[in-house]
Amino acid sequence: FLNGTSAGNLMIENPGNNAKLLKVSIKIDDTEEEVYASNYLKPGTYIESVALDKVLEKGTYNATAYFLAYDETDGEYIGQTGAQITITVQN
Repeated sequence: FLNGTSAGNLMIENPGNNAKLLKVSIKIDDTEEEVYASNYLKPGTYIESVALDKVLEKGTYNATAYFLAYDETDGEYIGQTGAQITITVQN
């Protein structure tokens, strides 16, 4: 991210062959603070670039992107997985 309020490249996709709705939640590892939460992503859709929900100061942050899966027909929660990411705010 160029600064704490600018959009950054997330490149998150819900593949078209995935029969689940996904929500993405990004939390800073040290504080567990959620800095981004997406709406539902239907299969075949993606998030390319987005601003975070919380303004972060300049620095590098270890974070986890959680992918929460929901049934596409009734919206029932199925489960989640996570991936370690690094957020860099340049200015």
